[in-house]
Amino acid sequence: MPEMGFVRGLITVVTLATFLGICWWAYRPSSRARFEADGWLAFDDDESARLGAGAAGDDRKSMRRALAAAGEGER
Repeated sequence: MPEMGFVRGLITVVTLATFLGICWWAYRPSSRARFEADGWLAFDDDESARLGAGAAGDDRKSMRRALAAAGEGER
């Protein structure tokens, strides 16, 4: 059975690798448009909520596509 210090060190390394992986995923340039669109979801007007979940989801998808297209044009 491995020593407790080895197990704790292994857990630390796995946790650090997970944290760095999440940071890489969140800050890579290809994710910017998606997170930009998600950040604006809180400011959506109530009209999309009245139209129903399907329409609101379609509206958000179109907003994400537009922001993604705008983000690709800036590069």
